[in-house]
Amino acid sequence: MIVDNNVCLHCGACIGICPPNAMFLHETSTIVFLPHCTECGLCAVVCPVGAIDGSPGAPVPPAMRPRRRGRADGRAADPVVG
Repeated sequence: MIVDNNVCLHCGACIGICPPNAMFLHETSTIVFLPHCTECGLCAVVCPVGAIDGSPGAPVPPAMRPRRRGRADGRAADPVVG
């Protein structure tokens, strides 16, 4: 699910209908907690302004992708020896 916060009214309709409670408001943004999102699409259906792309597998913008630990050159980080 992708929310266009430039279009979103932040009315909370999507938050109220989200079965796994994967959406929340933070200041002036509606946030989807992707690990909990089941991509059911209910949020997109109830959005009064069409600010949510509810298509399954909608591309996730790079800024919203989970960050992985590693080195700047892309190699895996050294294992932690404890």
